Amino acid sequence: MLTFITVPTANAFEWQNDVTVWGSEIFYISASQDEDELSIGYDVASLYTSDEVQLGLEVDLYNLLAPENALPYTGFTGSVHYEYTDDDDSVVGLSIDLDFREINFATRLDWNVNDTEVDAQVGTGYTIFDLDGDVTTYWDIDDVSYKGLDMQVGYTWQVADRFTVRPNVTLPIDKDWNSGTLLAGISVNVYF
Repeated sequence: MLTFITVPTANAFEWQNDVTVWGSEIFYISASQDEDELSIGYDVASLYTSDEVQLGLEVDLYNLLAPENALPYTGFTGSVHYEYTDDDDSVVGLSIDLDFREINFATRLDWNVNDTEVDAQVGTGYTIFDLDGDVTTYWDIDDVSYKGLDMQVGYTWQVADRFTVRPNVTLPIDKDWNSGTLLAGISVNVYF
């Protein structure tokens, strides 16, 4: 019998929460249970670490290269990153996002220099009345194979002027179209 996307049982879920504290519009510190990631950002650069990355550096190209008299935000952003992984590999990559009205299109390309592996992520999402949903697919480019996808839905609640809470749920699906452990979480943003 052919099955398409198996449904997880009611007790097959994990919590993955995250907190981001903004010290100003250009400084933040963030902690996430997703791979135990910790990141610190200032202006156009951020440093991060996680279960799989010993040290990562990401640079926002849009804000770095835009002249002072540039047009206001156009919905197009890009960044480059370098990661030194737990396997002692070096990974370089590029991320490009495009936002138009309430629709988002996001891509990420990673090249593992040591293993000559190239992986990609392609995602699209939509937000309306603070309710959002997105689907991200994962690809192994050098082997030309599909690796899986994540489907996520969330709601951003503006608790106060400088405080938001976003409950969210993610359903991961592997390359064989079997669902993984359902991930539920709360994302908290605090602005000072």
